[in-house]
Amino acid sequence: MPLAPVNEHGAHLYYEDTGPIDGAFTTLIVMHGTGVNGAIFHRMLPFARTNNLRIVLVNRRDYPNSTPLSDVELALLDAESTPESRSAFFLARGLELAEFLAWFARTQGIRPKTEVDGHTQGGMGLVAWSSANNVAMAMFGNLDVVPAQTLSAIEPYLRTYIHYDGPRWAAGYPPIKDFFEPKPLANPALSDDEKFEQFKHWVSAYHDHPNIASRSVYGLTHDIAKEPAPTFDRMSVEDAAATGARFALFHSEKLIRATDPPVLARNRERALGAEECVNRLADVPVKLLQCEKSLWEMISVMWEMQDAYGERTRAKKPVRKMEFHMLEGSSHFAHWDEPERLTERFAQLV
Repeated sequence: MPLAPVNEHGAHLYYEDTGPIDGAFTTLIVMHGTGVNGAIFHRMLPFARTNNLRIVLVNRRDYPNSTPLSDVELALLDAESTPESRSAFFLARGLELAEFLAWFARTQGIRPKTEVDGHTQGGMGLVAWSSANNVAMAMFGNLDVVPAQTLSAIEPYLRTYIHYDGPRWAAGYPPIKDFFEPKPLANPALSDDEKFEQFKHWVSAYHDHPNIASRSVYGLTHDIAKEPAPTFDRMSVEDAAATGARFALFHSEKLIRATDPPVLARNRERALGAEECVNRLADVPVKLLQCEKSLWEMISVMWEMQDAYGERTRAKKPVRKMEFHMLEGSSHFAHWDEPERLTERFAQLV
């Protein structure tokens, strides 16, 4: 079983790897979101080689075969905890991601990134899907405390961070009170089994937003489209079981998702605009790829980040380079419903 060491306490992350290929291939490190594991990306793997990609699927802490989060670690997020302790929890996850990237770069036979005729070859890109962006932002927002030897191992290899359809909460943006949407995981009338089933239906649904061009949440909709049906509704029982991760959803994610927005906002703000962070891995841009028919809060993240990026750029303040892309016609599970198209898009962006 492939396991990567990520801290001095013996924690490991499980990963799957399509393996090296001939030539100056790019390694794509992919992290899953909430309530699912890395197997949710399996449909992309047959298209890796034709896109000159080596794809590595990483299971986060508390997910299958990776080290569970301990009671001591989760106590940092409980109802009695302070903002400082909650920040310490996310810092630890960000440092673990940095250690994974450094370990993989040192030991797994990838080539450093190089410039050839104006194009970057080799190296590795990081894809954080959905809630995994809270981990990626925790790393980029604390680069000033990543150990020097870890950072020096990552720097010759890491070329891009792709923020793939991340939600508002993972970036620390607060709810919009007059655009409230009841969420299955917060419904006290449901059992845990019912929450899990309704969550999968809700999170994988398609939405026909009436006016995205308005750049207003009032141009978006909560309503689930009739066609196509939500991705999980179309999965076989076997696929749903293989890709789901019920344990993590109710063991740790319920605490992670309840984190006060300012804790996560600090990581995002530092990742994208703090001089001590943007000057480290300074040539690594953040590229947003949001999905046109995803949940409203994924769409609105792009607007928030575009506005902040524009303001900092015009004011000539420190800022990490960013790009903003929309995956037209796709929903939150594009990697399952359109694996060939998404793999090609990642190869273009990385």
